Order: sequence, then structure tokens, then C-alpha cells
Amino acid sequence: LGEKYTEEALKRRIVYLPQYERFFQTELPKVRANHLPNQIVIETMVHYMRSVREGKIRLRRIDKTNPVCWKNDPEMDALLRLNKMINEGATLASIRKDFAEKEQAVLKLREQLEEVQSELKTYIVLKEKCEIVFGLRYSEKYTHEQAAATLKGYPSINADNWKRVYNLVADQKKAVEDLQSKLAQTETELKEAAELAGTAERVFGTTFVQDAIRRCSCEEVGKYLPNGSFTPDGFYRR
Repeated sequence: LGEKYTEEALKRRIVYLPQYERFFQTELPKVRANHLPNQIVIETMVHYMRSVREGKIRLRRIDKTNPVCWKNDPEMDALLRLNKMINEGATLASIRKDFAEKEQAVLKLREQLEEVQSELKTYIVLKEKCEIVFGLRYSEKYTHEQAAATLKGYPSINADNWKRVYNLVADQKKAVEDLQSKLAQTETELKEAAELAGTAERVFGTTFVQDAIRRCSCEEVGKYLPNGSFTPDGFYRR
């Protein structure tokens, strides 16, 4: 099975290679002649592919259930996504700005969530103390005197309307759930923006391929060391 899988991966890589080479043979002279914004991205793709063919870089898999190939390689996928964004008008400055804005949005939502969760805890305690005073419920956490002392701070709550606190708790729980959902979505967007920004920084800083080569070298040496390997830049921990 391992031999067949490796053979399939090699076939896919060979099949897609001419397709990519034809694309770059047409695209690269065009972007160079017209000084298009994505010129450096296309040049990085060409450099990356050549480094793979020369054995300096090993392709990896985005989808572990599919064989290794150009279309399933995270680095090539990152370059293609960056190329698409630049073709749509993005610049290094706008990519940085988008990342910074999403980072601030996540921080703001986390603060809001902490505040709403704190309010929910307050309402839950208030509900419990209302149940002790007005519902005559026994509690191991609070005495009747403690509960009554707290309710003095809420003069609008009385024996006729205290059950409204249940609605208050339910509404606050809903607010917490909504914020948690929004935060999760925004964190996903931040992760994507961070990955795009990281790719852009390495591409425009001309270190993308060098970083990939270094990673492969460290992983190769790291096979023989349980916790990582030593490199010219220091210790690389896996």
C-alpha cells in the first residue's frame, strides 16, 4: 500500500508539473513586461517549484487523505491565495492593515465576552438569592440573611416580580452564546488574515523559498533527534 501510495503521489506530481510550467511560461514574461503587482508572487512560485524539483523542498499535504501533489501543497496553496488577493487589488500595506483590524476586532470581542460572562455570573447569583428570599429555597452557599442583604441593593425587585430574573438570566446566556459564536468566526478570519500576512511578508521580503528550504532541512535532520535539531540559526524544536 505504501509503495502504491508513493507511486500515485509521484504520478500526480508529474501530471500537474507540465500544467504549472505552461502557466508560468506564459504568465511570468507577461507580468515582467507589464510590471504587474503580482510579479514577485509569480517569481516566487517559479523559484519554489524549481527548488522542489531540485530536491531542496519536499511537498506536503493539506488533505492527508490525498497524495502529495502541487494542488495539495500548503505552500503552493498559500502562494496561489496571495496571488488571487493581489490580482483583486490587495497590496502588502492593505494586507497588513486587514490583519491589524481583525486582530483588534478579536481583542475587542474577547473583552466584551468577558464583560457579558461576568454579568451573567452576577445574574445567576441574583437569581439564587431571589429564590432563597422569595421562593424559600434552601441553599448551602448563602444564608437567608446574606441573600436578603444583597437584595437590598435591588429595591425594584419584590415578591411580585422577582421571577423576571429568570428571563434576565436566559437573555444574558443568549448574549454570551451569540458573542462566543461571533468571536469564533472572527478568530477564524484572523487566522486566515495572519496566514495571508505571513505569506505576503515572506514573499515581499524574498525569504519564502529560503524559509521552506530551511524547514525541510531541519525536519530531515530532526528525524534523528527526538526533540529537534541544531541549525546555523540555533536550535529548531519540532
